[in-house]
Amino acid sequence: MKNEIFKFLALKDIDFNESEILKVKAHYPDFNDSRAKQWLAGRKLINSCLSSFEKTTEIDIMQLEQENFHYLKSFPSIVCSLSHSKNAIACYLTEKNLFLNVGLDIEMKNRNIQAASRKYFVHPTDSPPSWIRKEDVDNYLWSIKESCFKCLFPFIKGEKPFVLSDIWIKENKFGVFSQHEVLGEWSEIKKEGLEDHYIISSKITSQTLKSLVK
Repeated sequence: MKNEIFKFLALKDIDFNESEILKVKAHYPDFNDSRAKQWLAGRKLINSCLSSFEKTTEIDIMQLEQENFHYLKSFPSIVCSLSHSKNAIACYLTEKNLFLNVGLDIEMKNRNIQAASRKYFVHPTDSPPSWIRKEDVDNYLWSIKESCFKCLFPFIKGEKPFVLSDIWIKENKFGVFSQHEVLGEWSEIKKEGLEDHYIISSKITSQTLKSLVK
């Protein structure tokens, strides 16, 4: 059995059954066709990952719900993360006994991030890797933080909202707030056919993490 699974699909390559779309929209009345297709694509990808994990796939995809950016309700020993762009969808799936949680983000490289937005995702102590070109730093940081946010969110407690700027990056490590403890690592994934995307995965490597209070 593999320990970690990454899978990617171009949305244009996915066949959608009209009855499946109607079923999703009945369950989520606020979904339009586009959002229903994204939801379906994610669950089809999760199901494909589960088959690689030698888990049964004889299950209604409507049951493949993710709990709080964390584990799968139908498979509580499995943690996973989904992400999609306008053109593609990605899934990262592994076992909870290997990593407490994982995160994944896929973003188009041509996304235009305004300088005024930096206050929403930049931490004062951020120190991204030196190999990232200066003109690419903001786009990289945004995607890295999105991935790490999904990874950390289930463990954040407190009345104040948890935001991207609460996360700090030092090379390929990450943590939160003013705490110095390294909680996990992130890495970039290169995928043929998706060279115009940033694909960032993250995982909690701390074995003692239970909850963090903001």
